[in-house]
Amino acid sequence: MVDVPTQTFRTTETGPDWDRLAATSRRDRRLKISALTVFLVAVSIPIVLPYFWMVMIAFTARTGGADADTLWTACAILVPVTLAYVVGYQALSARYRTLGLIAAILIAGALLWFFLGDDLHLNNFRFMINPNIVEDIRGAATAGGQFPWVWTAFGNSLILAGTQTVIVVTVSTLAAYYLSRFSFRGRSAFLQSLLVLQAFPAITLVIPIFLIVFWV
Repeated sequence: MVDVPTQTFRTTETGPDWDRLAATSRRDRRLKISALTVFLVAVSIPIVLPYFWMVMIAFTARTGGADADTLWTACAILVPVTLAYVVGYQALSARYRTLGLIAAILIAGALLWFFLGDDLHLNNFRFMINPNIVEDIRGAATAGGQFPWVWTAFGNSLILAGTQTVIVVTVSTLAAYYLSRFSFRGRSAFLQSLLVLQAFPAITLVIPIFLIVFWV
């Protein structure tokens, strides 16, 4: 009797499809991030809406006033385009996000030009190229040359802010190092006086700073 060798086969269980699981995880993550982003943007609309209004007033207002219908039409265009871009920003890859931003700007600009083309103008930006804009509007006798050109005021503000930043950072760094490393008489009183100064908001300095900038 001849024994016929029998060949045995081992069945192996296939493991999980890692590629499919990774794709599902990425899709779920994008959906969650998109939903969260839409929620945050929707909540922030009451905060962002006034900024849209200010931008549109700058491009549409004439003789100091703006049409409410024009503002609402502009917001009806800008808000959906902004929401679409925010959602698309999460869905698009990094190399396509810049193209998405350009596309959103072009679409918003085209829609604004189509619906509000007759109301859009740049007359409100004449102050940037005309140093005597106030005199031209009110008359030399009324203005009296008391309003500086915007770029002069900007230069004064830049000089003031830059000088103040350098002085404050230098003095604060040296003072903070000394206060943190050394103990001396009056140290506690000095720290308490710093806390008292923080009780006065910086907005109280707006008028003095304005006067300084005006007379510099």
